[in-house]
Amino acid sequence: MKRIFTSILFISACIIALSSAVMSDNGRASYNGAPGEVTCNTTNCHNTFALNSGGGSVVATSNLVNWKYDPMTTYTISIKVARTGNHLFGVGAEILNNANDNGGTLIITDAIHTQIKSRTVSGISRRNVVHQLNGGNFQDSAIFTFNWTSPDTSAGPLTMYFSGNAANGTGSPAGDYVYIASQIILPNTGNGINNITTIDEVRIYPNPANEKFYIHYNTLKSEALKVFLYDIKGSKQIELLSKISDVGENNDEVNLPANISTGVYFIRLEGSSMNMIHKLVVE
Repeated sequence: MKRIFTSILFISACIIALSSAVMSDNGRASYNGAPGEVTCNTTNCHNTFALNSGGGSVVATSNLVNWKYDPMTTYTISIKVARTGNHLFGVGAEILNNANDNGGTLIITDAIHTQIKSRTVSGISRRNVVHQLNGGNFQDSAIFTFNWTSPDTSAGPLTMYFSGNAANGTGSPAGDYVYIASQIILPNTGNGINNITTIDEVRIYPNPANEKFYIHYNTLKSEALKVFLYDIKGSKQIELLSKISDVGENNDEVNLPANISTGVYFIRLEGSSMNMIHKLVVE
């Protein structure tokens, strides 16, 4: 009887160990907060703490000069996930065009720590770089590096949506922290951001703006829309507006932050049927 009981304990321990290993391999594609996606701190996932809380961070760096790309060129991108005290980290990253389709080609250069996974969102199979099993097993921070080959510059502005997970290593999603960010990647047209043209379906005025501006657009259906402010380097700063659009013509008043500095920014309008980027000058 004692031998049977010991065997049961051994089998149970193996099951727990295997379960923990499988749960550690939680690199999931398209959970980076891109249009049509949720994030990994949703219900029944890493939802113990609020998104982007706990003093950690996720930051992207690259050899892209000012985050501008030339056509059909391969660049190196690194994503650092950090939180003091944690020793297991995860990552997710995807690059999308204005149609929310894959922009360019993601290439794995470190198969020990990263891999490619895909998930279909709105009928499109989005390719993501995610971590391998225990691929982020480092103290206080982990850096995940991969290559990206850009499309032709006619693809226009692209956006990299990326996320990081600072895990506690228990094999359970409870007690983990999730961080998300995004980065605009612009075509290198030779004349800087002034070559970004306004898309006919969306109009921003006045531009230059002071304190507030209006955004005019048309939608074929009622949908959830958000307006974000990015700085000149393409880093997301703040959400300016969240609403359900009317069918047809919309003309929304958008207030700028009270402490905003003068300069050049980008405005992104995100929804299930549109994803537009416009330049905005703040006086």
